[in-house]
Amino acid sequence: MVLRAAPANGAVEWVSKRFDDVWDISIYNGPPSPTVDAAWEALYTHGIMQLPRSEADRLPNKTAPIPGDEDNYIFTLDVFHQLHCLNNVRQALHPEYYDEAYYVSKGLHNPMKLHVEGHEGFDHMGHCIDSLRESIMCSADITPIVWAWDERQKQTSPRLDVVHVCRDYGKIQEWADTHLIRSIFDPKVHLEDERVVV
Repeated sequence: MVLRAAPANGAVEWVSKRFDDVWDISIYNGPPSPTVDAAWEALYTHGIMQLPRSEADRLPNKTAPIPGDEDNYIFTLDVFHQLHCLNNVRQALHPEYYDEAYYVSKGLHNPMKLHVEGHEGFDHMGHCIDSLRESIMCSADITPIVWAWDERQKQTSPRLDVVHVCRDYGKIQEWADTHLIRSIFDPKVHLEDERVVV
């Protein structure tokens, strides 16, 4: 089966990256703090982007035109949605920190209390977990996890700090920056368009 190319394919470069060991603490792992929050949010702030009609025509799934800028069409890369979902799961593990007051102070809505008109009872956390499951299965990283003697545990254990071949995430973020939406998008404005969203 041949799929149409994703718009960001040209930005993809492959790099070898050693993953963190199970004992490593990264900026994304640790107790909640403004620093940890900022690191997570910086991963997916490139969310809403635009494509010219000619590129939108090549998408396998059609998308909506931007009201007031009908020559451009709105989209996002799923990796940003996935990271947003993973951040929601992370925050849900710390309800004492990410309480209503936290979200009010940021001018945000609590994502666990997200109300979607016509979808009352929407389970945002369930959606996020299932979306991440689908993405992990779709990407299916087949890097071998090796086992080695662990002197601390005095046993042979899996080594998670192995080299993976990855898309260069920084290059994808750079590409997304060049496609950020440049006009105000009102999701409540509906434009008739011959491209049916499938």
